[in-house]
Amino acid sequence: NPLFGINTTQSDHYLLHRALLHGDPHLQVFRAFLQLAHHDVYSKEGAISPIERSGFDIQQAFAQYAHDGAWLRAGRQEIAFGSQ
Repeated sequence: NPLFGINTTQSDHYLLHRALLHGDPHLQVFRAFLQLAHHDVYSKEGAISPIERSGFDIQQAFAQYAHDGAWLRAGRQEIAFGSQ
């Protein structure tokens, strides 16, 4: 029995898409970083959850000032914890 007792005709084949585009200009002691993201799902039958489709979004955006080996950064950024 290839369906293992599940009687359904709905396909579970679909495509998840994620694209990231970023810019990172450095101007002497200043830095600006912007990363845009596009997330979408294609060819899925049935309901599409908000997690699967978000459209365009700002993934990361921050400004940084550096002086004498120290820096100050403000904005939205991803942070890795532990051994990530």
